Amino acid sequence: MKRAILLFTAFSGVLYLSLTSYSSGPASQGIGHVAASGCGGGGCHGSATANTVVGIAVMDGSTPVTGSYNPGKTYRITVTGTNSTHSLYGYQFSARTSANGTAGTYLNIPSGSKQSNASSALKVIEHSAPISAASGLSVSFDWTAPATGTGNVTLALSVNAVNGNGNTSGDEFNTVTTTLSESSTSVGTVAKLAAAVYPNPATEQITVKLNSSNKNTLVHVYDMMGRMIQAESTSANSIRINTAAYAKGMYTLQVIQNDQKQIVPFAVQ
Repeated sequence: MKRAILLFTAFSGVLYLSLTSYSSGPASQGIGHVAASGCGGGGCHGSATANTVVGIAVMDGSTPVTGSYNPGKTYRITVTGTNSTHSLYGYQFSARTSANGTAGTYLNIPSGSKQSNASSALKVIEHSAPISAASGLSVSFDWTAPATGTGNVTLALSVNAVNGNGNTSGDEFNTVTTTLSESSTSVGTVAKLAAAVYPNPATEQITVKLNSSNKNTLVHVYDMMGRMIQAESTSANSIRINTAAYAKGMYTLQVIQNDQKQIVPFAVQ
């Protein structure tokens, strides 16, 4: 099955990510589960096969994205996999920096998928249970590109087509990677919208002081699973976000004015 939005399709390639036989996704046991060692490439799933066709699509609205990203901008990512003889799938996706850390933030992760720690520095999106898809795997989520100065970002995907027999026999996986460079024009288009965010760490509330008050401003708060937990708007030069009900941990603040966005991490203690 061909899909019009597929941008990067691989019939074979260098393995970056692979799946284990765990139906809920690879166990959190370090970098071995993202194929730096362990599964794939002659490991527990054997070698990649052209029988499973894998693709990554990156969209800016209705416009396909190729070659480069704008720091701080949010894109829609769709990962796909097809296999003519299988209808159960697992997958694993990552956006990583040159230092093998997580590049950007994953948002709006759908049911049936989850964010996991592949290592202390790298987070991945993967299946949370086998995905039944007679016409092929297709999963979409949002990705906010990293901050200015991050440099190249590698998007990597592994899809495993399985027969559901409880072991690795008959599994057919394949992988694809593609690299997006940091846009040379993005520094001027991604403005610093927030002059200050305080206190950080927060307890009862956090104040976002803005550089401009002449535009309608949206402020969205996401938890570390990529779920939007609060949305506010203001036309003033500052806004207060009540954090009293937040669990302790890390959060991401997204400030939006027209087509410009800024991502600010903060903690609640």
